[in-house]
Amino acid sequence: MVSVAELNAHMQVPIANWDPSTAWERFTGFRNLTVDQFCEIQEQLLVEQIRTIGGSRLGARLLRMTKPANVEDFRDSIPLTTYADYTKYLDPSAREDLPSFEYMWAHTTGAQARYKYVPYTRRAYTRMLDNLMGAFLLSTAREPGDVRIGPGSSIMYNVPPRPYLSGFAAFGMERRFGLKGVLEPAAAENMEFKTKIRTNFETAMERKVDLIISMTSVLVSAGEQFSESLSRKKTKAKSSKNKKARSWRSKLRLLSAVAKAALRGRKPRAGDVWDTKGIIGWGVDTPVFRDRVEGHWGMSPREIYACTEGGVMGVQGRDADGMVFNPYMNFVEFLPASEAAKMEKNPNYQCKTHLMNEVVPGGTYEVAISSFYGMPFVRYRLGHQIRFLPKSQSSNASGLPEFEFLGRSDDRLDIAGFTRIDEKTMWQAVEGTGLQIGSWTARTESRDGKPVLHLYAEANDTVSQSDAEDKLHSALRVEDDFYRDLEDMLGIRPLEITLLPLGTWDKYYDSRLKQGLQLHDLVPPRMNSSENDVSDLVNLAHQSEPVAS
Repeated sequence: MVSVAELNAHMQVPIANWDPSTAWERFTGFRNLTVDQFCEIQEQLLVEQIRTIGGSRLGARLLRMTKPANVEDFRDSIPLTTYADYTKYLDPSAREDLPSFEYMWAHTTGAQARYKYVPYTRRAYTRMLDNLMGAFLLSTAREPGDVRIGPGSSIMYNVPPRPYLSGFAAFGMERRFGLKGVLEPAAAENMEFKTKIRTNFETAMERKVDLIISMTSVLVSAGEQFSESLSRKKTKAKSSKNKKARSWRSKLRLLSAVAKAALRGRKPRAGDVWDTKGIIGWGVDTPVFRDRVEGHWGMSPREIYACTEGGVMGVQGRDADGMVFNPYMNFVEFLPASEAAKMEKNPNYQCKTHLMNEVVPGGTYEVAISSFYGMPFVRYRLGHQIRFLPKSQSSNASGLPEFEFLGRSDDRLDIAGFTRIDEKTMWQAVEGTGLQIGSWTARTESRDGKPVLHLYAEANDTVSQSDAEDKLHSALRVEDDFYRDLEDMLGIRPLEITLLPLGTWDKYYDSRLKQGLQLHDLVPPRMNSSENDVSDLVNLAHQSEPVAS
């Protein structure tokens, strides 16, 4: 077990000497900890953090002018917090109130597209990079100890740029570990997001790709395009223009992909184009699309659990069903779902949280974190829902509990107070229909005083509304017991679907881009979209395409 003193000594940017023989234990060894060892590390780092932040204005306020000596004192005396408790302090103009000098500011979006600013200390940023390296190693290894990533490896980052944390991570991984982007981070910095993804794949035709990090839905779409093109055209370009533009390297790569597939007696696929060592998917849909990604790329995407406030907090191993928490990033507590619901109804209610040695296999929890390394958050409710896997489903039954990410607590669809459907459940149900449904957004509405779960979705002309509603209703009954009870016990069938032509989301994206909006405002929210969002989608869907002159 790495001690806190050893951990602090390792925090150097960049790493002077990369040693593959020790890298595996250094960056992934936490997965072999017992639950008791995990909790011991957590307490050591928490006590150190309390000493660090106690003298600052923000820290003293959050700690109630006390300095708890251990975990139990901390949990008993310090209340849970939300972002509203930090708003006036998390601003570059208020830096003198922060616990430690900030190295950089990252931001994410909150409700109504308001940015949440998060200051990172140097130590926290370095720890985040080290945790990410652990994810890289785990996602590419064929067996424990198989280090296949290191200085000079080529990474495709289909992620948002700075000031999003993912953008800072791309720069940091190059500086700390010598990992090269398929697109240099600086070159991709000012690219529109869709352009960045397309350019990444185009550039990758000229070079190796050791690891891909991407929205999982993008991997599915790109995989379908590559696989169809390779099978249909057999390395022929779609047009003479594209054919002329291709270099001999790209032509050779495509020919090699077709030949590789032929030798194995199957159709060529996207994974034949590159000898990629691993894939990391981000998004709630990653488990839903896992099989489809593997079909196109020849390997299953691994997950990471990360957010701006908490950094890279959890990773999934090569053969693991779920993720495990890294003890070195934040002190983690878990609010049982029933207790979190009580706090929603009564903000003054303080529930008893669970620690890692108290969680129940199969239980659903909301995550709360307390930062390490001078970061500002104390018992901060992230608003994320997770479920710890039953021991029968976990590949690590004797070690750290594995978990899956379900989505944001405030993204759940509340139907008459009877059930609250999370984003992962909706993804599973949509995929469970077997229909060719494209982009979608879901919200709750009301018709004549009755609750409605309304899905707005892209689909081609072969999908009928009645068939889609019947199949999605059946899929939701399978995925959510309370949804099934709505019909069986109360006679309520709340589902309604509005089908929109393929390309509607592209129109929405382009219209928002022309308005100069930021990345997270360019597409409607997946869950709980606003009335304006769906109105814009419907209006754009019925707009005629301009006639070409």
